[in-house]
Amino acid sequence: MDLGLIVSAVKEDFERKIKKCNGTIHVGNLPTLEGNHSQLQVLFQNMISNSLKYHQHNVAPVVNLTSSYSKETETWSIKVADNGIRIEEKYFERIFKPFERLHGRNAYEGTGIGLAICKKIVQRHHGSIQVSSVPEKGTTFKIFLPQKQPTIPT
Repeated sequence: MDLGLIVSAVKEDFERKIKKCNGTIHVGNLPTLEGNHSQLQVLFQNMISNSLKYHQHNVAPVVNLTSSYSKETETWSIKVADNGIRIEEKYFERIFKPFERLHGRNAYEGTGIGLAICKKIVQRHHGSIQVSSVPEKGTTFKIFLPQKQPTIPT
């Protein structure tokens, strides 16, 4: 799967949302790797949607997607970094649990299942996901995916 093409399609799907919040999405070179197209599309839909949704008040969201490859582990590291609100370190594990919300429904729309789905998709692809967050700077998710899958996830 060409992740660059998948992310381009996701950007098109979110075109109205991006304009509404005056957002910007920068996409670097993303890899082509083995995986399930629809699951990887859902992964990036959720990641980009969250970056646009959880932006700082009166600050236009900026999302950067970049990647790097480790020959040693034959694994891609894909970063989804934004300038949004901070996630406190004590919540890093909690945000990946289904229906766990850090904010009330009045503050941000959503069900609280998006990141749980992301984690499950990444795990099905024999990868892992990490989060880091810095006050006033934003949040970065690192998604680690192998170049080749032992079996293609269904």
